[in-house]
Amino acid sequence: IALSVSAVPVMARIVLDLRIDKSNAAAIALSAAMVTDLCGWMMLAAITSLSTADAGLASLVRTLSWPAVYVGVCLLVSRLILRRLAGLSARSGSATLMLTGVIGFVFISAWATSSLGLHSAFGALIPGILLRDLPKFKEQWNVDIDGFVRVVLMPVFFSYAGLHASFTAVDGYASWLYFCGFFCCGFIGKFGGSYLGARIGGLARPDAAIVGSLMNTRGLIELVILSIGLELNILPQGVYTILVMLALVTTAMTVPLVRFFNRNTRAVLV
Repeated sequence: IALSVSAVPVMARIVLDLRIDKSNAAAIALSAAMVTDLCGWMMLAAITSLSTADAGLASLVRTLSWPAVYVGVCLLVSRLILRRLAGLSARSGSATLMLTGVIGFVFISAWATSSLGLHSAFGALIPGILLRDLPKFKEQWNVDIDGFVRVVLMPVFFSYAGLHASFTAVDGYASWLYFCGFFCCGFIGKFGGSYLGARIGGLARPDAAIVGSLMNTRGLIELVILSIGLELNILPQGVYTILVMLALVTTAMTVPLVRFFNRNTRAVLV
C-alpha cells in the first residue's frame, strides 16, 4: 500500500508550479492518483481491522463489515445534519455554525473509528470526503482552518514521523538491498505501469512519462500510512525508516523528471 499511493496535494502543487495544469497528462495523473489513493485507504482500513481482530471467521466478517457500516452512518449524518447546518449558515451569512459542526463531526468520527478498531485517521478522512462539496465549505475552511493546519499541525506530524525514523537501523548491505528492492518496486514499477497505461490510453511518449513521474509523488500521504503501520506494529522500525527515505527520494525526483519530459513534449510539438 505504501508503495502504491500518491500524494495528490503535493502533486497538484507541483502541477501548478510547473504550469502544466492545462495538460492532459496532469489531469490524468491527478485522476489516477485519486483512484489509487482511495483503493489504498480501503485496503489499509481492511488491514487495520484485521490487525486488531480476533481469530475466527465470524470475527473476521464482523471486523471487515464495520468500515462499510460506518461509512453509511457518516453519509447519513452528513446528509441529515451537517448539510442542514450548512444551509442555516448560508442563510445567516456566517460560516461559524457550519465549521463548528464539521470540526465536531471530525473529532467524534476519529474517536468512533478508533473505538471500532480502525485507526483514527480514517475517522478524520471520511468527513473530509463526504463534505468537500458543501457550498462554500472549502473556501471557508481555507480562510479559517487551513493556515492553522499548515503552520501548527503539519510540522508536528512531520516531527513525529522523523522522531520514529531510526537511521541507525539502516546499516549493512542487507538494509540497502531492501532499499533498492523497494525502489525498484515503488518507483520503477509505478513509473512503468503508469507509463504503459498512459500509452495504451493514447498519450504520446513524453506525456506518458510525465504521468509516470507524477504518480511517484508520495510525500505526506505515504508518511501517514507508514506512521499507521508503525503504530500498529505492522512495520518494523528499520523498514519504516527505509520507506520514509524512499518517500523523500521519489518525491524529490518528481520535479526534475517532469521538467525533463515536459521539455521533450514541447520539442515534439515544435
